[in-house]
Amino acid sequence: MVAGNVVQQVALLFLLASAVSAGAAGDAAAAPAVDPAAPCVSSGCHSDFNEHSTLHWPGLAQECGECHRPAGSGHEFTVADAPELCSQCHEDRVKEIYAQKNIHFPLEDGCLDCHKVHGSEASALLSAEPEDGLCLDCHDDLIEGEYKHEPAQEGQCVSCHDPHSSPNSSLLLNAEISALCWDCHDDHGKAMNGAKYQHEAGDCTNCHNPHSADHPRMLPAKGRRLCAECHEEVVEAVEGSAVDHGAALKGDECVNCHSPHGADEKPLLKDKPQNLCLGCHDKRLRSGNSVLLDMQAWLDDNEQRHKPLTEKDTCVQCHSPHGSEHLRLLKAPFPAGFYAGFKVDRYELCFSCHDRKAFTLRETSSSTGFRDGTRNLHYLHVNRAEKGRTCRACHDFHAAGNVKLVRDRVRFGQWMLPIDFEITPTGGSCQPGCHPAVGYDREAAR
Repeated sequence: MVAGNVVQQVALLFLLASAVSAGAAGDAAAAPAVDPAAPCVSSGCHSDFNEHSTLHWPGLAQECGECHRPAGSGHEFTVADAPELCSQCHEDRVKEIYAQKNIHFPLEDGCLDCHKVHGSEASALLSAEPEDGLCLDCHDDLIEGEYKHEPAQEGQCVSCHDPHSSPNSSLLLNAEISALCWDCHDDHGKAMNGAKYQHEAGDCTNCHNPHSADHPRMLPAKGRRLCAECHEEVVEAVEGSAVDHGAALKGDECVNCHSPHGADEKPLLKDKPQNLCLGCHDKRLRSGNSVLLDMQAWLDDNEQRHKPLTEKDTCVQCHSPHGSEHLRLLKAPFPAGFYAGFKVDRYELCFSCHDRKAFTLRETSSSTGFRDGTRNLHYLHVNRAEKGRTCRACHDFHAAGNVKLVRDRVRFGQWMLPIDFEITPTGGSCQPGCHPAVGYDREAAR
């Protein structure tokens, strides 16, 4: 109380001296009445300091001298610089704040950029409540995007940030940014941590802006443009291939097939590859001027399946899911029509699994089972300079009712040409629309 009394006495002397001087000069104005026993805040000069809903403790106790020191003979006072001034009462808190690696930049000049020194209408003597835009007075650029993170929009920055200092970058409450996000978005946290494979993009903020963005889900870019920041070569294939995959270009684009957070299938596929493909190819689909088969129904109706669909359980053994330079998204060349002049490189896709000798040797006793004695019937049909029959002339690539995936019928112009294939223990026969019934026997003498 001694310091407070000294302040009050000095203030009173100053006011009395001013009043005497004014009277001596003939000033008609009367000096304000001052109660020499009253404190500063109720003496008629500083009463407005006491009108706030929240008062600073020294103001509430009317102990102005805790912060203001008399200097000289007049109404003069010195005030220590912040944070030294604040540390007189808040020593432990000030030490704790300034001991951290990262300090909120306003604190370089002390506490008064955010706090009022005498009193305030906001909590914690803040110059404004956070929800009324305290933080946004400096950081308004953070919520300029069309889509805003609700805590940021409402000014609840302290949900993620410490307002004073932190050992973490950006004054974050947790060094693990994703763990901080999962405090609220625990469903995504559980899904990612429970998945066999996680997206290796790093923390959530590599794909989501934590404050605001121009796209839904706080994404800084739309669809595949965001994915292209890391997967540029894949997106180039999606956009630049001669044959594109509609699933990668429409709707949710990349996330039609991939989970952006975590999955139990590589590479972050939402389901097993074949199940995923059949999720769309369970109906007839238009592709350019043609209509794609209802593959799910076809597989259900035909028990003989191409080995990649049984052993690998995946369509991507033959098809590129992002884009291709070849018909039907095939990974390698394959003739598109019923006829094609034979060249090995035209059948690169088939020869990635099948022995090319079955099509390049006129005579063989082992390279193929489709032979009459040693006469290679694959060679006979396929290996022609012009109008060689392509694989599709006799075989279905996915499934068929006959062994060796032999078709019952094949489209030939507008005609569904019958094949009428019959199998025997050592060979078989066929009577297609292009020639009369012919049989073959692998054990026939030549």
